[in-house]
Amino acid sequence: MGYKYYGAKIPLVKGSPWFDYRDNMTYICLAFDDWQNDQEMVRFVVSNHVPGFDFSFIRPHLEQFVTDNMTPFIHLLFWQDDNLHNGELMFSVGVEIPTVVQGEQEIETAPAYIDRKRIFYEGELNRLDAEFQEEEQKREMQQQARNQRKLIREAKKLLGLK
Repeated sequence: MGYKYYGAKIPLVKGSPWFDYRDNMTYICLAFDDWQNDQEMVRFVVSNHVPGFDFSFIRPHLEQFVTDNMTPFIHLLFWQDDNLHNGELMFSVGVEIPTVVQGEQEIETAPAYIDRKRIFYEGELNRLDAEFQEEEQKREMQQQARNQRKLIREAKKLLGLK
């Protein structure tokens, strides 16, 4: 599971430069019952969900959990937040569900954090979209009023009224 946000810094405002900020996280939980054959599957998953992250870097981190060609559940977490890591893509691996620290003391699991961030960004994008729609409706109403005044002026001219 995960979320991706590539856009303007929050809070979104009209006219802010787009695609200058990155905030994303991908969480993958997996276990292998045949590491020799299944590692190709994790290479595929990582290359599709975390492009640019080389599997050869991840392999040794996963191999530390391999016993008799099997692994327990392994939790992989990839994240990037331009505010925190200067654009670097971060990675962690372990057998515990990863936690994310927010603020100074608030700790939550990565899946809960991902769900919360999805809702947050969806709300921000919906809010900005509503602002644009409201502005567009205002422009349409102003244009209709101008058109109506123009029609009235033209009708008065035709009738010889002032």
